[in-house]
Amino acid sequence: MLIKSKKTVQLIICLLLLFGLTSCAKYTLNKREKALNASMHTFEGFFRWQDFESAFGYIQLRGGNAKIPNFDYLKDIKITRYDVMGLIGERGLVSGRKEIGKKSENADITEKNVTVNIEYYHGHNPTLKTLRYNPVWWYSFEAEHWFIDTQFPEF
Repeated sequence: MLIKSKKTVQLIICLLLLFGLTSCAKYTLNKREKALNASMHTFEGFFRWQDFESAFGYIQLRGGNAKIPNFDYLKDIKITRYDVMGLIGERGLVSGRKEIGKKSENADITEKNVTVNIEYYHGHNPTLKTLRYNPVWWYSFEAEHWFIDTQFPEF
């Protein structure tokens, strides 16, 4: 097929470039959301296994230094449940974990507010307690990693 018009060729090239740029943006967004899910899953695993020192590595406050928890006290904390309840958005609390990985209306996802319920007990006191934790996850372009901009939960 021979294209006779120079404008037609230019239009086709522009459309191909636009399609390519859109595909790259979607790939980057999808990659970032997958990285968020992986980071959240790893953070949850650290809690479930009571590896609080590793979990604390995710706490990177953008406005200052995080308060270092008393890791000796945390050795006696036993986690029984770690439930991601959902995202906190403009419409209030959105449903649970499945929503976190779904596409957002915001094309430039760099921050997610999450609600987590943590059930735990202290080894010396078998009373089961629930702690609501609202970590704000943020994406560092420099580190290409998700971090939490919220203090470590206090048990």
